[in-house]
Amino acid sequence: MTDRQNGKTLSALRRHGGPWLILAVAAPLAGGALLVWQAWTLGHVIGGAIETGIAVDTLAPSIALILGLLLTRAALAAIGERAGTAASETIKSKVRAALFSRLLAASPRAAEQPQSGAASAAIIDQAEAGIGDLITAYEPIERVYFNATHVSGESVTYSTDSTTR
Repeated sequence: MTDRQNGKTLSALRRHGGPWLILAVAAPLAGGALLVWQAWTLGHVIGGAIETGIAVDTLAPSIALILGLLLTRAALAAIGERAGTAASETIKSKVRAALFSRLLAASPRAAEQPQSGAASAAIIDQAEAGIGDLITAYEPIERVYFNATHVSGESVTYSTDSTTR
């Protein structure tokens, strides 16, 4: 398969991530927007305290806002991480099911049919290794390529490459 075909195959897996994948992308983006607001508020507080000499008790609501934004950003980061893990597990489950279906579709008497135990272990291990931290770490889906459709011998050919385009 070409890199373009591999990219399309991986992009098609996005639909299996469901709302978890959307949340895994949206939560960090919202955290980034809050970071801008937090930085602006911090600049206002420091500028007010240093340049104009505003009393600390007058700046207390802004300081509380900064603390609230910081805590909200931390919560959004945790939510995004959890959502990424859930999306990854959902996608890995779908990939494993598709590979097992393909393995079981062939006749067990076929000469080229791999041993079921070895093929099952390879499917589980390679799906875990290939997709495991991919979505959890928010790797851009278009940059990661894989081939999860080729079952040969006693193993499943499954590789990732996030360094080339």
